[in-house]
Amino acid sequence: MTLALEISEHERLERAHCERRQRRHVYHGGARPIGYWSHSRMKAWKTHVAAPQFSAFCAEVLKLFAQRLMPKKPTEQIPAQLLSFGCGRCYECTSVKAFFTTNTPFHSVTATAAVRAHVEKQLTAVSAAKYGVKWETSKFGRPYTLQIQKSESMVAHGKYKQRQTQGLQMLAALGDLTIQRQMLGADFDSVYEAIAGTRAPSPEPSVVVAVTNSQENAEKCRKRALAGVVVSAKRPRIS
Repeated sequence: MTLALEISEHERLERAHCERRQRRHVYHGGARPIGYWSHSRMKAWKTHVAAPQFSAFCAEVLKLFAQRLMPKKPTEQIPAQLLSFGCGRCYECTSVKAFFTTNTPFHSVTATAAVRAHVEKQLTAVSAAKYGVKWETSKFGRPYTLQIQKSESMVAHGKYKQRQTQGLQMLAALGDLTIQRQMLGADFDSVYEAIAGTRAPSPEPSVVVAVTNSQENAEKCRKRALAGVVVSAKRPRIS
């Protein structure tokens, strides 16, 4: 059976090398600011991420990340059957199951005939071929290698999850939702939705009310204190 998977060992290694380079580029180009926003680093600099000299930069990085690096949320989910793949006991089944949620299109199982047969049996058990998963044995070297390829939609899902994790880490590095709103301003909702894949939660009314009430109470106390001073000043002295 001829598959797109049927590539030479050299080509497969070249592809893996290119993907590793791409992942390093994404990390340094998109997620590297996480390190600079760490609490320990900011403490060493005797400042914080919400300081004016950092807040504008951090907000701009997140906007660019959401606009240029964050892919659209996949409409097609990974089939539940594939997520239940494996015997739940061996390393090979665990690695193949994890592969279904990563951003790589290929996975190899280089093992004995018995192990490869076990993995193939598990693939058949979850009807993997029905969901665009292909596999075959490459007889290059010993032991032989079972090469597995998944669909483009599953690869896209893995890429989305990787970028989403990076984006959520960057948001969390800013602080809680209140601080995120302050720093991103009018762009908060669009940035949050692009990264989280859901609409941003509304500000908690209770917090706003509590702050307002606190301010009102403080003002009332101040007025009462002033009134007391005025009354004391007007009260006649008794000698």
